[in-house]
Amino acid sequence: MNTAVVTGASSGLGAIFAEQLAQRGHPLVLAGRDQARLEQVKRRIGSSTQVELVVSDLGADGGVEELIARLNGRTIDVLVNNAGFGTYGPFADIDGRRAARPGPGPRGGRPRMAQQGDDNGRTARTRLALGPHERADAAAR
Repeated sequence: MNTAVVTGASSGLGAIFAEQLAQRGHPLVLAGRDQARLEQVKRRIGSSTQVELVVSDLGADGGVEELIARLNGRTIDVLVNNAGFGTYGPFADIDGRRAARPGPGPRGGRPRMAQQGDDNGRTARTRLALGPHERADAAAR
């Protein structure tokens, strides 16, 4: 069965995606910042499918690289890119270095994670719209 990676899997939509993918039999790699909450999601999934937990802050320096290293060259067939990350505030007030730093989204993580997949891989983004103080992220998308 196809391996699925879910970022931001410790709660909300990420946890729901993880549970749905598990019901479909996908082996899972669940990434998030909170180990206790990731373990709760794993317990809810049960033993019906293989679940690996990766505790990592994908918005921090080295976070995406840490996840990619843990994947250890495995082919990823499904990527649910749900990790919350971004710059928020009036555009003129945003630190350009922080805004340019690659995170899990369009500036860094998603392209690098896609390299782990094959030609049949799927990526799901859970962010549908950007708000008024998110211009730096909008420009990157």
